[in-house]
Amino acid sequence: MERIVNDERKADRDVRKSLGNDICRFLAEIITNSDDSYRKLETESKDSEYIVSKKPIYIDISKPKLKDYHVVTIIDNAEGMDKDRLYKVFKKYGADTAGGEATGSRGLYGQGATDVMKAAVFDDNKLASVKSIKNGKLYEVVFQLDENKELEFEARESAISARDLVNFRVKYRIPENGTIVMFGVPDYVKMPSKKDSLRERIEKFYMFRFLLDPAKNRDVLLTYKPENLVDYKLSSQEYLFSDDNLLDSKEFEFNNEDIIVRCKIDFYRNVDKESNGTKFLVVDEKNNVYDNTMFGLENDQQATTLSGLLTIHGFYNICKTRLNRKENKEAIVLDNRTGFDTKGSFYIDLVKVLYQILREAINQHGENKREITLTKNRKFSDALSKLNRYLRESLDIDGHFGGLRGVTAPQEGIRFQRPAITTTAGKGYGLKLLINSDLIKENDEITLECETFGHIEFQPKVITYQKKDITNGNLVIKEVHIDAISSTLVPLIMTAKNNERETQVAISVTGEEVFYPETGLEFHNDKITIVPAFTHFGTLYFDTKIIPVGSVILLSSDALPLNEEMIEIKEEHLINNDIGKIRVYFGDGVVDNDYEINAIYGELIATLKVMERESQNRKDGQNGLISDIKIEPSSKPVPYQAYRTPDQGILKIMSNNVINKVLLGDLDEMNQNNPTFNDTQKKYVSELVSNEAAKFLVKQLVENGKLSDSLDNVEAYLNKIQMEKVKIFDIFYKALSATGKK
Repeated sequence: MERIVNDERKADRDVRKSLGNDICRFLAEIITNSDDSYRKLETESKDSEYIVSKKPIYIDISKPKLKDYHVVTIIDNAEGMDKDRLYKVFKKYGADTAGGEATGSRGLYGQGATDVMKAAVFDDNKLASVKSIKNGKLYEVVFQLDENKELEFEARESAISARDLVNFRVKYRIPENGTIVMFGVPDYVKMPSKKDSLRERIEKFYMFRFLLDPAKNRDVLLTYKPENLVDYKLSSQEYLFSDDNLLDSKEFEFNNEDIIVRCKIDFYRNVDKESNGTKFLVVDEKNNVYDNTMFGLENDQQATTLSGLLTIHGFYNICKTRLNRKENKEAIVLDNRTGFDTKGSFYIDLVKVLYQILREAINQHGENKREITLTKNRKFSDALSKLNRYLRESLDIDGHFGGLRGVTAPQEGIRFQRPAITTTAGKGYGLKLLINSDLIKENDEITLECETFGHIEFQPKVITYQKKDITNGNLVIKEVHIDAISSTLVPLIMTAKNNERETQVAISVTGEEVFYPETGLEFHNDKITIVPAFTHFGTLYFDTKIIPVGSVILLSSDALPLNEEMIEIKEEHLINNDIGKIRVYFGDGVVDNDYEINAIYGELIATLKVMERESQNRKDGQNGLISDIKIEPSSKPVPYQAYRTPDQGILKIMSNNVINKVLLGDLDEMNQNNPTFNDTQKKYVSELVSNEAAKFLVKQLVENGKLSDSLDNVEAYLNKIQMEKVKIFDIFYKALSATGKK
């Protein structure tokens, strides 16, 4: 067996990604380790004098004469580590060695110091060293890269004389036990050119906010050598929240994976927010800082002076438990030290509750600004309605050609879920490819080929799988994303190949809407809103493999009158050999009531939910789309032209953006009750709207697992945005410039 070795480019990318190019993220890994070690001693010590003493952490910055890079040396007088402890810390990358239960450690991943050492050694073999004094002996760790660019280390006791050890203690200011971490700063890491700039960046860095609090029993001292031998005591006093600026506090709970998570959020007025960079600090009850975020509301001009402190009780243990469980491991906060994993279930469940609380606080304490609602203009309202209809269809349709009930691994090795499919022009689909892991091994390549003639686009072109993808013993299911562009006269043939194995699918594109019911029988859309009228209908799709021609489908409703109570499947209902659709007609109900219509075939039940309202003009943003379009004023110039608010789904166009002002004029002076634009302005607004809507749509497709946004698929990701932007612009601008009363 041969070991798979990462290409050097990939290894370099991974190393850089672990800590980025911010020197403060490097410092945070080592300084918080020292602070944790002090915490442990303070927790275990019975010496009251020791507990109240301010144990130091030294940060020495130097640029040795024989080196062309800066060297950082971080020193503490804490526990110290012997050979066994050093071996345990560095032996297993990512192991749980922090011991955070006692101290509330921020080090969840067991890889912080190792990442710092690896980044230094990997960058032209720069200095990387750990030395520690424990019980009168000096221990050290030596790091180097092996022939495969993997980090190696050796932990050993240093053969140092008693006299030299005394001099060593004096040089590094360690009277008893302590640890020294030295590393060369990689060339790609940004080091401030002035001493004061680095001091300010460290003091401002959010993860040090409470560690550098002057009230804390810790002296963190910064020294530049050899030019300046004066220790500067670092302090975050300037960046701490003041009780005088407290606006409001709110306690709340949310449910995640059947546990109740208790939280408290404090809101503060922060008039210097632009300069101090403090958003909402996310902490646990011991004030360990995990994130500094606006939860997607960075661009909200009402919140420009609003900051806060979100305390999540027991957060360390929740994070650790999710990381250590055997199945369904979850990293609630990312291991690259940049905060929450915003795609994880914990974050998603948190913001479902938090957004409403944030919005209430912004409305109550934020800056009041005169927004202009463009949908007060009927043309904009109609255009937005058509845009949301397209977004709903795209997000609902994309993703399947029916279900895979009872499917097993193909004996031939690979097989598409259907031998032939029909797609709708302008829509996206996910076609399943079934793989037998007994015949096609992990990392074996399956290539996809299709002469598209411009009718479709598809990705990926190469499919592989990993061990985690295997289900039901030997079945792997991978997805091919297909964008249907224009109708075909004859089917396109897509081929999947693995060595001598080959499978094909015939792809037809039609202008008629096609939906593949996952269960065999489904309404699409399964939730509709109606207004009072004589008759209405829902569209029921069926799979002929499950419900053949001649079958009878029964219909029932709790209160709505139905035109028919049973429908016989006929040839005229078929769209193609696989799929058919039926219109189910029903009469009127009562305004503001909700109803259900059920279609039944054997054990299959499809349900259509019907909401009757006085008007169909409702806020679609609450369903995750775009609820409104507004012009938002700002007291200061802003760099972005438009954005979509994640909590309300409002698309906002910034009045104080230089490009918007040049192309649209003074938006603040627009008629608030009837905002109007000339044709040139309509084209530009349509471009802004289509750009933001396309970004939102593609982001949703990524989050739904229908499209990859990895580094290897950036081009496909950006191309998808451009394709959707063109479609949306055509829909929106045509509606906006249409003549005649709608």
